[in-house]
Amino acid sequence: MRQLISCVEQMTLCARYVDLESVTVREDFLQFVPIYDMSGKGIGEVIMRKLREFGIDTDNLYGQGYDGASAMSGAFSGVQALVRKEVPNALYVHCSSHSLSLAISDSCSLPLIKNCMGTVGKVYDFFNTPKRQAVLRKHSDPQYGSKRLKALCPTRWTQRHNSVNTLCEMFEAILRSLEEICNWPDTDTSTNANLLLCAVQKCEFTFMLHIIKKVFSYTLPLTKYLQSENIDLISAVTYAEHTVNELQKIRDNSEEEFADIFKSVEAICSQEEITIKVPRTTGRQTTRENVPHDSPETYFRRAAFIPFLDHVIIQIKERFTAHKETLSSFEVLLNETSEDKVYTERLFGQYKNSIAATDASQLFGEIKIWHQKLKQVELERVEQGKKLKKTLKKINAIEALSYCEFNMYASVHKLLQIMATLPVTTCSAERSFSTLRYLKTYLRSTTSETRLNGLAMLYVHKDISVSVEEVFAEMAKKSRRTNIKL
Repeated sequence: MRQLISCVEQMTLCARYVDLESVTVREDFLQFVPIYDMSGKGIGEVIMRKLREFGIDTDNLYGQGYDGASAMSGAFSGVQALVRKEVPNALYVHCSSHSLSLAISDSCSLPLIKNCMGTVGKVYDFFNTPKRQAVLRKHSDPQYGSKRLKALCPTRWTQRHNSVNTLCEMFEAILRSLEEICNWPDTDTSTNANLLLCAVQKCEFTFMLHIIKKVFSYTLPLTKYLQSENIDLISAVTYAEHTVNELQKIRDNSEEEFADIFKSVEAICSQEEITIKVPRTTGRQTTRENVPHDSPETYFRRAAFIPFLDHVIIQIKERFTAHKETLSSFEVLLNETSEDKVYTERLFGQYKNSIAATDASQLFGEIKIWHQKLKQVELERVEQGKKLKKTLKKINAIEALSYCEFNMYASVHKLLQIMATLPVTTCSAERSFSTLRYLKTYLRSTTSETRLNGLAMLYVHKDISVSVEEVFAEMAKKSRRTNIKL
């Protein structure tokens, strides 16, 4: 990421590991690193050099997570490929949050959906001034208080649900405000308000707005879940499959589901005197959906609702398929399947230098005994769920690790630790970049890397208490003119 204040390309390094004392997964910020060679080779060399400088044994590197940029994910000259040449066990995992965001982004490329999202962005930009915001507040429902329109998130597309949802709630206030601003003497402002009013008053915009709101409401919980630290890759894939299953149910019952949307839009259009009609079609039309229809409801269901659902479902499936392939062998550690022997042989072949088992048959026997332990744990969890009168979620790698005794299941314990360590998202790394806006301002644009990283460590790792005596002791190690006495 480019640091705009001092125009320096910087990369953030974070380490994901299992804290065996508390049996939790931690993702800790390590350092900001200036980058001068943006090629895969240049970044890869910097990563490996910095890890060695930190005293990290790269033989214990079992996973690496980046976004999908070619410099990072390239199969031949990307960072992940170059790192795996040195550390073959360092599996590359494409950030799950990026995968979900890209799935939604590609789905929103449908013309009707894309035009609607563009209009939503223009509405926010138009009202993002004090004078126009005052007009919007004047026409807003008092129950919303000082609620404001929200900008479209440029990176996480599923977070755009908040923007769409707010616009739906303030739809009437937006129309009244635009009608008032259309009469202002300022020519540019009144003209832009009139153009926006014409766009917002189209029935296509209202339909697309409610379709997007419906679909995004199912993907929003997943994107929030993927931003947490204490999750594993299997849980991420499982919840993605749950999201797809629910969207598939909506797709299978599209007529009933869209009928509810149509009734809501019909009520709004009736109140605002907006005519519901099918867009004009011609024989040579290439940029508009000319689907067969016998009513506006049929048209918008076939032209927008069903294609949008299909795109979202297909994109999520495709982008999480790679994660599923990565985890296929690890599933034997949590579930008993018909492919246990095949998966065991794969795990042994890849991690034979990291585990205690000397051959695949020994590991297979240990896993079989571990399955008996898992069955006992599942029974206890079911009983606990009955007492609590709720269904407990399926056990994941981190929870399984807390039940796995190292002395009894040494190889399984190590494999579970590796499985829990595999990166799920790069959200922790991206969150660390948010500290730069607080630390490196225009008044401190020439801050040295040492000072910047020191301030960042203090800001990010607020849970670590630092005493004054420790600071003085560290400062006293350096030679200086003034002697510091404790």
